[in-house]
Amino acid sequence: MIEAWFFADPEALLRAGVPAETEVYFEDSTDPEAFVTADGAYLAATESTCPAFVALAPGRKKKLRPKWIGSLQRERHPKGYLQWLCRAPAERSCTNYSETKTGGVALAEIHWEVLLNRPSEQFRFLRALVEDLEDGLGCCPTVPVGEGASLLTARSAVPQHAVLRNL
Repeated sequence: MIEAWFFADPEALLRAGVPAETEVYFEDSTDPEAFVTADGAYLAATESTCPAFVALAPGRKKKLRPKWIGSLQRERHPKGYLQWLCRAPAERSCTNYSETKTGGVALAEIHWEVLLNRPSEQFRFLRALVEDLEDGLGCCPTVPVGEGASLLTARSAVPQHAVLRNL
């Protein structure tokens, strides 16, 4: 999930709608692509913290359910945590975070240099994506890629007209 990248660029979190005074429980030294949070309030939250959501008819709840309510592994879900950080109990979806609106703004202005210059063992999937774009466009990226694309997406036998290394 691209939301994981936002945790490596604190300004991206602000642009995504996280209030400046909000405490974020995510280690700077952690690889965001292996996202894990230990925010106790987030991990223990229930839908009762969102009165507008609780008041919805059961059929409407499925569509508007925030990612952090349900059976997913919350501690490993960056989109759920971002929704929690942007929570708005009066909103029917219980959050101000919108993947297409505030998420789009955060991604459009993300500091790629910050992300790609993290230790080489981090952001291996992002590095693989940048390498694919470089291959596909036939030019060099304007940001340093560093070393260490993910072994899971390593080039082996690239098809003749591949769009990305695994397609």
